[in-house]
Amino acid sequence: MSLLSKKWNGHRPLLWIARSFDHRPLLWIARSFDHHPLLWIARSFTTSSIAIDDQHHDEQGEDEDEERIKRLGRLLRSCTAARDISAGRRVHHSIANHRRPPPTILSNLLVDMYAKCGKLLEARSAFDAIQSPNCFSWNILLQAYALHGHLEYAKSLFDSMPRRDLVSWTAIVSSYAQVGSTQQAHCLFDSMPARNVVAWNAIVSAFARERHLQILKNLFDWMPERSIVSWTALIAGFSQAGSLRESIAIFDRMPTRDLVAHNAIVAALALHGHAADAITLFDRIPQRDVVTWTAALQGLAQEGRIDESRSLFDRMPSRNLVSWNALLPAYAIAGQLGEAEKLFNSMPQWDSHAWNSMIQGYGVNGFPEKAKTLFASMAQPDVATWTNVLAAFAARGDLNEAEFFFARMPWRDVISWNSMLQGYAQNGFLEKSSEVFGQIAVRDVFSWTILLSAYAQEGCLEETLQIFEKMPGRDIVSWTAVVLAYAQSNLLEKSKATFDQMPKRDARAWTTLIAAHTQNGHLDKAMKIFRAMPQRETLAWSILVSAFANNGRLEEARAVFQIVPEQHTATANAMIGAYATAGRLESAKTVFDDLSLSSKANVVSWTAMTAAYVRAGCEGKATELFDSMPEKDSVSCSVVVGLRNDALQIMDLEGVGPNEQTILRLFGACSHFGRVEEAKKFFSSMRDDHGIEPRIHHFCSMIDVLGRAGRLREAEELVETMPFEPDQVVWTALLSACILHKNVEFAAKVGEKLVELDPASSTPYVLLYNLYVKTGQQHEVAKLMRKMRDRGWKNIGDVLENKLLLPLEEGEQERKKDDDDNEGRQ
Repeated sequence: MSLLSKKWNGHRPLLWIARSFDHRPLLWIARSFDHHPLLWIARSFTTSSIAIDDQHHDEQGEDEDEERIKRLGRLLRSCTAARDISAGRRVHHSIANHRRPPPTILSNLLVDMYAKCGKLLEARSAFDAIQSPNCFSWNILLQAYALHGHLEYAKSLFDSMPRRDLVSWTAIVSSYAQVGSTQQAHCLFDSMPARNVVAWNAIVSAFARERHLQILKNLFDWMPERSIVSWTALIAGFSQAGSLRESIAIFDRMPTRDLVAHNAIVAALALHGHAADAITLFDRIPQRDVVTWTAALQGLAQEGRIDESRSLFDRMPSRNLVSWNALLPAYAIAGQLGEAEKLFNSMPQWDSHAWNSMIQGYGVNGFPEKAKTLFASMAQPDVATWTNVLAAFAARGDLNEAEFFFARMPWRDVISWNSMLQGYAQNGFLEKSSEVFGQIAVRDVFSWTILLSAYAQEGCLEETLQIFEKMPGRDIVSWTAVVLAYAQSNLLEKSKATFDQMPKRDARAWTTLIAAHTQNGHLDKAMKIFRAMPQRETLAWSILVSAFANNGRLEEARAVFQIVPEQHTATANAMIGAYATAGRLESAKTVFDDLSLSSKANVVSWTAMTAAYVRAGCEGKATELFDSMPEKDSVSCSVVVGLRNDALQIMDLEGVGPNEQTILRLFGACSHFGRVEEAKKFFSSMRDDHGIEPRIHHFCSMIDVLGRAGRLREAEELVETMPFEPDQVVWTALLSACILHKNVEFAAKVGEKLVELDPASSTPYVLLYNLYVKTGQQHEVAKLMRKMRDRGWKNIGDVLENKLLLPLEEGEQERKKDDDDNEGRQ
């Protein structure tokens, strides 16, 4: 059966274990919204049974009316259980056409049916038609708004309720807790006239999600009554907050344990990368249910142990949708999209999680067009689906398409806003990121962290520190962003000091510090930090392998690779790149072949090997390997863009668009091969055809293409008309082109622009000096040296020959500036 041919079953099972894996609310919150267990689907009620004979309404007696109401109630409950909106609407039509208004209990069932089917506008319309709504009526609609994340509607309805009961208060507290509005949830919780264990669990979960562990402990201690659900929620809360040890301690303190508690600790071990321990505990549990199996499966899948995950999946005595959904994203995220599609097509039914796993898989692997196609085939995309599609385009840099989906979303939650914020942030649009951040009505810790990380990644240290100080709550990710910000500014001592101050550290924090030292050439210090790392993850090994290789220390890279406890695809990919850097193609091919034989090679592996051939000048082998790739993405296409004139056409056929790397490689290839018209055509179509806004480095690349082709006037015109202030990189690219074509007059003009931008830089003088010497312009050499002398340079003759210029001393720079200012005033 084809990928798009099945009908979607929209039922969304509410299992706490699945929620704990994707950081969503726990079961006890979901159950508080869903008091109606699924009933068997009453298929015996046919369409004809729904049609009501209304011709003899006046002759019906009270007994007939009562029986009719009961029958319609059963039909509505059946439609709700089956999520059969069409049948439900027919029942509604029959109710509306009756001579008497429906009783409140029947109207409540109508509201509930529409709400459970996700038709909130119709649910509201049915509610408004109730002549005398009771507390149940209000609560059904309130819970519907809360469950679907419509916080503003939920709060407005809550405020207008004539009477509120414990269910009303619990629903509104839980709704704020769900979206991360912890403080508002806490204020409402404090205002409750009475509290039940569900309300306590909701507020505990909210603080657990925000990782306020001390408050979480206090709240749990203050609980007047605790159930196994409370203990289990606390285990999952500490686990999600990164405190596995505390989760285990809580499990050990439990007065009684049931299978749910055991499942919680298996899930906690799995979530924190302790799949082996999770499997050990799994084997000791005397009675296991589908949740236990699924938790163990999730642990293996999250660690990328896909073969073991599949083996466990095949051994399961029974499976539910969560089991299928545990394995599906493992294939999808790992880039094994062919296997993911086979598994998806084999599923007995699809829920939103399955659709979203496939759409997210296409997105993270660079196939946003496939994600868009799958999205279009969904009957009822939810907010997560919309968010995954816009994130897919944002990740590729196609912000126009991302904005298109964002603007058309029926409603947005904080994750949607964060995804759009992330799109601008990861593409370097800091001003736009700040603008979107300011529009988020309810921010969570991730909103703050995305903005913080964006400024840190761009090396904006001052702004990063300001955001960090303003954050209402800080987590490991926000601390790690500050470590990165200092590292980006080459302040490694402050980066290490911040790392030492962190209340808690995870593998990402350690890896960031290791990467900071490798990027600044301090490999021995990086290795020392690596040895001190309590738990080493795949990325840390890969960073070290690449760092040693890039610094010409191949044997050390190989030594690190050989002691990796378990070979992962990412580490092997790094080793392929390491061998390629050293020109050892046979060794790179051996690692690649080992990956292929073990079915672990992904699109990155194929791309790394193809790039190795390109780097070695083996264009035929590179093209052959590229053509045989099972899947291609924008990165793999960018590798051969200089070899293949049809690279962009191939990308269109594969359903992927160009990204930043593809664009820059395309301009580089056009510059190298003199394909000016092709570069101009692509440059002019970037925005309209590919949704990528040209930035200054794109203009610089185009200037380089024109300059190398000798079209200096066109290059100069592009510099003067670009919507950015030309920087040193732009003028240097143009000056290099002038020197390449020995255009002395033009070079002198451009050189002066460079000197104006940075009077203390030696680059323009060296470039101009070399040009004048090569062209025999001795009088120009003399003029250049005279200008330098006038500007305060010392030992000019000697240093020009050695290409080592001594910049102006600090005092001389200030004095020269004062002299120039005085000259201007005279």
